Order: sequence, then structure tokens, then C-alpha cells
Amino acid sequence: MSYLLESLGRGLLGRLSDGLGDRLPDVSAATESDLIQAVSDAPTSADAHLRLATWYWHVERYADADRFFSRARALADDPRPAAVGQACVADALGQLEAVLRHLSFIAARDPHDPAIAFSIGFTYERRGNTVAAIANYRRAIELHPHLRNAYERLAAIAIRDREYAEAIALYATLVELEPESPD
Repeated sequence: MSYLLESLGRGLLGRLSDGLGDRLPDVSAATESDLIQAVSDAPTSADAHLRLATWYWHVERYADADRFFSRARALADDPRPAAVGQACVADALGQLEAVLRHLSFIAARDPHDPAIAFSIGFTYERRGNTVAAIANYRRAIELHPHLRNAYERLAAIAIRDREYAEAIALYATLVELEPESPD
């Protein structure tokens, strides 16, 4: 039974950053002082602000992270990465309305991004709005028919709602998409 529960829960991310964190720069080798210096040297550089914001987010200094993500977003030609950062900060703080605002901003600029559609669905599901969650998971699948997490979340919702035929159909689709996967 634990294998079944583990399988059903695989599509549920623990945090928004599990699915979107790779859209932020890698700052693992950076130091705070180097990043502050980069912002000081190039105060209009969206990238410098984004990198410092990401560093603050990683060390859970969320107010600083949000402040620098906001500056990066204002300076950037493409504000989507900074908006992803702001969504991740809001998610870490449990501010789901703010998460939806930031994700909706991104979706308005790129309506063809399946990860954003999935993330919006994930956020709605966490808020208890299953109808909106399902609509966004289906949108994510329309955009990327092989997006495993969306099928898994839809199947988990179907099981919770005792719509077993729907859950079976969703998992059958997953088997068709990935016949080599033992999961």
C-alpha cells in the first residue's frame, strides 16, 4: 500500500520552488558580499539584482529576497525570472494569493508555458479550489502532453473524489506515454 500512496503523491510538489527553482540563477558559489558588490557596481543590472535576490531566497531572508526580486523585475527586459522568484518567496511565506498574482503575471506574458500552468493549478489546489486546479492542470497537459506531474495531480484529485474510472484512465495515459517507467 505504501508504494501506491508514494506513487499517487509523486506529482505533488512540496514547494513551488521544486518545480520552478531551476528558472533562477545558480548562486551556490556566490557570496553575499560579492553579490552586493555586483549590485553596487551595476545598479541598473537586472541580472545582478536577480542573483542577489536568489541568494537571499536560498538563505531564507525572504524580505530581502522579495525586495531585490522586485527591483530585478522593474529593471529587466524580461521580468519573468524575477516574478518566478517573487512567487517562490510568497510560496515560502504561505501567501498563496501573492503566488497566484506573480504566476498570473508570468502566464500573461507567456501563455504557452506548461510549468506555469501547472504551478497555477498546484497553487489553486493548495487553496482548495479544485475546479481551477483541474482547469490549469488540463491546460498544462494541452501545452505539454507529456507533463507527468499534471496527470498525476489530476489522478490524485480523481481518487480523492472517488472518480476511480477517471484516475485509471489518467494512469493508463501515463503508461502509454512512458511504457518504460516501472512507476
